Amino acid sequence: MPSRHYQSREISMSLKACKENWHTCVGTSQTWQASANPSGKPLRLYVASQEQSVWALLAQENEEEKENALYYLSGRMTPNELNYSTIEKLCLALVFAIQKLKHYFQADIVHLIS
Repeated sequence: MPSRHYQSREISMSLKACKENWHTCVGTSQTWQASANPSGKPLRLYVASQEQSVWALLAQENEEEKENALYYLSGRMTPNELNYSTIEKLCLALVFAIQKLKHYFQADIVHLIS
């Protein structure tokens, strides 16, 4: 059975090989770009809260300037969250949306509407 030291050395060696190959691929391809939003249009995030729930809707305008829903989230509040003020519930909805949709926030411009 190989020792832990041997396994960790093998892992670090394969990580080094991956990094070298990555730099080689990136260095030869100047036009490579990844995007979750190929249209480039900004996204709109709608957040709202009710007495016992929060919701969020992520939308985007299409070519005809009509809004399309991309993602809908809803969540039920815990007993402690039910005691929040109205503004705190809206903040809770925003935090809830950011946690669930963070990949959109990292890659695109998002306008917040509440």
